[in-house]
Amino acid sequence: MKPYTLDNNLVYGYNNGIFNPNDKIKIDALQCSYARAQRIPRTFQEECHAVAKLLSVESQRLNRTPMVFLSGGYDSEVVAKSFIETNLDFQLVTFRFKNGLNRHEMYYVDKFSKRHNLNVMYVDIDIQEWLVNPEALEMFNISHCHFPEMLPHMKLMDIVWNNWNGLPILGNGDLYVSREINPIWRLYDNNAEKYVWNYLEYEYILAWFRFAIAKQILGGIGFFQHTPEITLSMILEPEIQNVCNNNNQYRMSSRSTKYLIYKKYWPDLEDRIKYDGGELSRGLHYKFMFTHTMSRMIPYLDIWKESFTQFQNRLMPL
Repeated sequence: MKPYTLDNNLVYGYNNGIFNPNDKIKIDALQCSYARAQRIPRTFQEECHAVAKLLSVESQRLNRTPMVFLSGGYDSEVVAKSFIETNLDFQLVTFRFKNGLNRHEMYYVDKFSKRHNLNVMYVDIDIQEWLVNPEALEMFNISHCHFPEMLPHMKLMDIVWNNWNGLPILGNGDLYVSREINPIWRLYDNNAEKYVWNYLEYEYILAWFRFAIAKQILGGIGFFQHTPEITLSMILEPEIQNVCNNNNQYRMSSRSTKYLIYKKYWPDLEDRIKYDGGELSRGLHYKFMFTHTMSRMIPYLDIWKESFTQFQNRLMPL
């Protein structure tokens, strides 16, 4: 098992390398590739169950406990439900900020854990003090992290792996496709399709993967891209197909459609606002960035993209 996906389903790198750091002088563009599915996937829900089982088996092999990061959002609840529905042993973990600076997320963490009668292991963080701690700066530098909101997850990953004998599992790697104006239509052919859809992989999200690799932490860092089958299962959901074939002129991306699919399989998921975790501590994060901006001159904000059709074909089994 590699740091975040099974058999290197997702590979990223620079200048034709694999998991290599970006050359800060050349500023190489991010390159990504995905493996081909070995079979036609089942439903998205069934593939979530399959990934949970794979991670459970890997945890047993390593004599560790699967530890699902519960953030208070849809994605992490879907991961937890995948373990619940397959009757697998696991532990919920999360972090709490002093003075309730992430209480809007903890509200949903508490409701979910109580509804399912599950225990949560907490790491309490004084985010104001921690962001000026050398530990936060070290994580910032080795992961080339652009958004300090992502740093507490790295602290939790480190604690789960090194202190709690756990296998960190993050509700990360969900499919994201976005609509763009077709340059052919724009420039010279008004009879061409006006919009094109692209799959996007954001370099900044890979900060969690870069941290895991640097610290030699294994786990399900990208649960929703752990296998080509789970990625392809979301692609093949009728709702995604409908949107990405321009049958809904009001959809600009797959984000809201993804939530519709979640609700289709898990109707008891509670509606909520999309949070990133930094809403109540934004000023602290901005201060951190301003203080340490010179520690990393080149931002890791590249976007790798491929047309939705090409991406789907890349994953389809032969």
